Amino acid sequence: MARASVEPISWSALPCWWSAERWLAHVVAVYRRGYLLTRPQLVAATGGGVSLRAVHAVATAHARAGDYRTGRCSRPLLGVTGGTTGITATTQLGKRTVTRARTWLRLVGLATEVAPGRHRSFIERLASWERGDTRRGWTAEYALHPSPRFPDPAPDPVPIPVDNPGRVIAGQTVRGTPPRSGSSSPERSDGNVVTSTPNQPSTPAARDEDGAARRATTPGHAQDDFGGSEGSRTPATALMLDWRASERCPRWARQYGAHRWSGALSAAAAAGWTARDLNQLLTDLTTTGHQILTAPRRPISYLCHLLNLVDINERPTAIPDAQATAELAARTARTTAQLNARDTHTAARHTAVAALTGPGRAAALTAAHTTATNAAHRRSEQEAADRLALAEHVQHRRGHQ
Repeated sequence: MARASVEPISWSALPCWWSAERWLAHVVAVYRRGYLLTRPQLVAATGGGVSLRAVHAVATAHARAGDYRTGRCSRPLLGVTGGTTGITATTQLGKRTVTRARTWLRLVGLATEVAPGRHRSFIERLASWERGDTRRGWTAEYALHPSPRFPDPAPDPVPIPVDNPGRVIAGQTVRGTPPRSGSSSPERSDGNVVTSTPNQPSTPAARDEDGAARRATTPGHAQDDFGGSEGSRTPATALMLDWRASERCPRWARQYGAHRWSGALSAAAAAGWTARDLNQLLTDLTTTGHQILTAPRRPISYLCHLLNLVDINERPTAIPDAQATAELAARTARTTAQLNARDTHTAARHTAVAALTGPGRAAALTAAHTTATNAAHRRSEQEAADRLALAEHVQHRRGHQ
């Protein structure tokens, strides 16, 4: 099936996976660790929850459809319930269940919807029909990657080659990896990983997006997605990486490496800002009448200008976060009270059930039986006395007659 074109810049902030098997294992681990935390958001977005079996089945279908090297370009058909093609046919799940599983994968950061699905326009359908494609829409395109919200605390189960220390992600220079047979020039694997050749030095200097040279990777200090080593990552760089990984990040924020933005975001990072604060800043400025440019000529200077319009010590999401924290505390208190009441009721019920076969109940039953027997004996004696008195009365009346 044909697909809509996706600009290369849409992939710039997205990491790559190690392999489909490792990503699927990570999906199961994230579900067990974070499903209860993300279920309220999932219910608010889709109206219900989703099981681990359904999530694993949908994730498997996406992993099979994605690029085995990077996890990108995953665009399986959703299909129709009861049909013969699409995820609904391969997983035997309903359309709503598949939608909930996809939504949960996006909520926890295991998948990013790079291009949403949509119906084709009339002109696009005419162009497709000329090529023999009679389908009516474009399918959504996803990138599969590890979750930044729930990182795997377990040690890396995949052996890392000696010549390739650290993580291999988009834009990282890999040292010591030989090219394919017959190649004598630098080779790029799907636009993500650059390999070296025997004619190149062992530590080539990587180039930034605007041509500025940067320091090559060294053992134990693998470069991150946008330059800079993991060991020396600053709070401002981490803030920029989180912002660029969010879906609401504007395109002009992806033009330079994250280390280039550290000066503009150092004050915001020191004040505790997050990626949600930066996105909320743009929304607040738009609602107050400011016009947010879609393609500023100097993005870094433009971001500094936007930050100067507000008080850097007042985070835009501080009040919503406080309200969410208070609501979470209230829900936790209500849930705890309900659990305590349930435990108290269960203990009382077990005590009552145990008392049915205890010595106290046996003694009470014996006393009741004795009381009932004595009462019946007294009733029989009283009835006999009444009958005797009645007979004497009748005999006495007959004697007078």
